[in-house]
Parts: sequence; structure tokens; C-alpha cells
Amino acid sequence: MKTQPSLVKEKNHSFTECATFADDIKGKGYSFQSDWHFTNEPYLDEPGTTIDDFNFTIPDIDVIGAMVDLTKFLKNEMTVSESTYLKAIADKLSDDADQRSFAVRLLIHFVGDIHQPEHAVALVDSKYPSGDRGGNSEKIPSKSGVGNLHFVWDSVLYEYTGRPNLPLSDSDFDWYTTEAAKLAGEYSVSSSDLKAQDFNGWAKESLEMAETFVYPNFVSGEDPDQAYIDAAKPVCEKSLIVAGARLAALMVNIYGDNGV
Repeated sequence: MKTQPSLVKEKNHSFTECATFADDIKGKGYSFQSDWHFTNEPYLDEPGTTIDDFNFTIPDIDVIGAMVDLTKFLKNEMTVSESTYLKAIADKLSDDADQRSFAVRLLIHFVGDIHQPEHAVALVDSKYPSGDRGGNSEKIPSKSGVGNLHFVWDSVLYEYTGRPNLPLSDSDFDWYTTEAAKLAGEYSVSSSDLKAQDFNGWAKESLEMAETFVYPNFVSGEDPDQAYIDAAKPVCEKSLIVAGARLAALMVNIYGDNGV
């Protein structure tokens, strides 16, 4: 980024290295986009209750709206003045090239977020009348640095609990490439899975994952048992691969395929 180079920790593998950008900048004066990472659809787990029984509201700002406007902006289908999200970016970055550089980095990250089920849901019940913040409020005994239900799913059920130093070393990049290839070989993605730019549909899939795999067999305050992990991990891994395919298709839709 031209005017804010210190925000970027990238070198030889920028597309991969920028995947955590939207999280990394929250503590650097760019927390304005913190609420753009998720959409809080309520999941009610107490029979006979309705959303009106609780102090819960669905925010107007969410990852779906952010992704729609960022995509339109990058495709030159929307101007800054037409979007709350884009105005917030422009308030920090006046240069158009930097706005677009910032926008695509957020979009790359948000495609990942929207495929993590805890970014699409809030458990709402008598314990969490205002919602469990996508599992962040559900604390569990720390295991490999994972201390809440949200991070259980962020880490793909304890499979990937660490974070690399940025910019990536060649060995770290090779490791991630090998891991991605391994998962891609285990889970196929068809053209019908892509659901191009159907961000609402992507979020709905994640909500259904939460309703089916995240909450029903989870015991509050306890680490997920092996049966929970065995049932959930393949679902989470497949979602990762689908997210990667959808991200690739989205980038082609925005920038073209350059003849590839």
C-alpha cells in the first residue's frame, strides 16, 4: 500500500500473506472494520423461545454487506459515496489505489470468515440473551492456545492452532501449499458448489453448519470430545476448500483470468 506501507507484512507471497490483514490491523487504528467480519443470525436452542424473548438485535453492518460493496467497488460498479463501508475506508485512505488495495485485502479475508460457521451465527438463550458473539463468549479449558468455541472452529478443530510470522518464509509457504493441496485432494468442488457471489447463500450454509455441527453436541464449558471433533472436522475442512474455490472464482470475476 503506497501511503501506509507499514500496515503490510508481505513479500514473495502477497496473496497468501494478506489473508490475515483484516485481523492484523485491528489494533493499528483500523478497528472500524471489526464488525464487518461476521453476520449474527440467531440460533435459539431453548424449546418454546422466540427471538422476542431476548435482548438481541441483528446489526445492520455485517460481512455480507461488506463483501457486496467491496466487490462492486473493485469492479467499478460502486463509488465511495454510495457505501457506508467504502466511506469508512476512504476516511482513513484518501488515495484511490490504496482504497482498492485495502478493499481487496479485506475481501480475501472475509471470504474465509463467511465460511467459518461461527462467523454466521449467535447462540441466543437464557445464558446469552444478547448472543454468544459467535462462540467467543463460550469459554473452554485452553488447549493448544484454543480457549473458546469460536477458536475451536477457527483452528479447524485444533488442526491449525498457530500463526506464522509474516512475511512467510519459503518453508512456511511450502508447508501451507502442501496442506492446501492435501485437502484439495480429499474434497472435490464442482461448478455447482461455487454459487458465484451469492454471499447470502454462503452465509446460510455456514449458519446451517452451526445449527447442525457447532452447537447441538457441544457441552458448555468443556473441550469438545473426540466424537464431536470427528464429526465436525471433515465438514470444516470441506468448507475451507469450497471457500478457496469461491475466492478464486471471485478474483477472476473482478480482475479477469488473464488468459488462464
